[in-house]
Amino acid sequence: MTMPEMTMKEMQQKGLETPSEAVYLDCVTDSGDAAFIARLCRYPRPGFAWVWGHLFVDNHVYAFTDHELPCDDLETNLDQDPTAYQLSWPNGVVAMHRSGPRHSPLACNLEGRFMVRDSAHPAHGDGPLECQVSATFRASSGAISNRAGRSEVLGTASITARLGDREFSFNGRSQFHEQVQTDPRFTAPFSYLTLRGADLGVIAIRGSRGARGHLLGRNEVIEIDRIELTPPGSVRELGLHGRDGSFFAGGRLRTTYDYSVPVFDGYRPGTLVTGELAGATVSGCINDFLLDRLHFDRSPISGAV
Repeated sequence: MTMPEMTMKEMQQKGLETPSEAVYLDCVTDSGDAAFIARLCRYPRPGFAWVWGHLFVDNHVYAFTDHELPCDDLETNLDQDPTAYQLSWPNGVVAMHRSGPRHSPLACNLEGRFMVRDSAHPAHGDGPLECQVSATFRASSGAISNRAGRSEVLGTASITARLGDREFSFNGRSQFHEQVQTDPRFTAPFSYLTLRGADLGVIAIRGSRGARGHLLGRNEVIEIDRIELTPPGSVRELGLHGRDGSFFAGGRLRTTYDYSVPVFDGYRPGTLVTGELAGATVSGCINDFLLDRLHFDRSPISGAV
């Protein structure tokens, strides 16, 4: 894969310390055969925004990404209920309306229109196909946080998408999160996991400073302090360890889609996965950034299978 060249605006963005507000919604079916992911990150003071919109259907990835969209200088009122995150540009729009308190969201409704490319590894900018998406998210657990300014909540979502003259509808397990910060984004290597099943879910991140995260069960929340994880591939294994160092859950996951997003002068690889964790069926996403600076574990991971 040819590495992207940074534009002058991207060079100005990299390492930029300024208030920013990101909102994200995904939905993945239990089988991992269909999914939708959207992310909006506004930088009000310098006046630009990042938008990602990905539809995964029929073994194709229909993608839109742009990191140079103009946005106004008004900061979103995060304490308003509902809170509206929105952006429009000449050929598209994305709007997410969150209901419930900022630190404990209850629901989110999304409306989006993107000009997408039929490509798992596209360049930034408009593609030739119009994709309209409506999504409805409902939380099924309490929110957790793995860093200051961030709230993450699991639930279920319903997706209706129109791609050209074709329509798609599906339901799946879902994550909604918000993150506000002033420090620069996408500066450190990480592996990010969001896995969801009927009775449990995992939200966790692993990087050069260790791991942090949570396993959410029906009646308990277990903090994750260490993650064993094999490299990206058709199958990934993982092992989760608690704060006392003990192993408490393992899994084996199959990749159903492999894609990437251009970020500065590289890519952020992403995967949709389905499989088993702690004996339960789960699906979701595993994303890795700055692969050459990440440490991965060898297969087999004890307890993963």
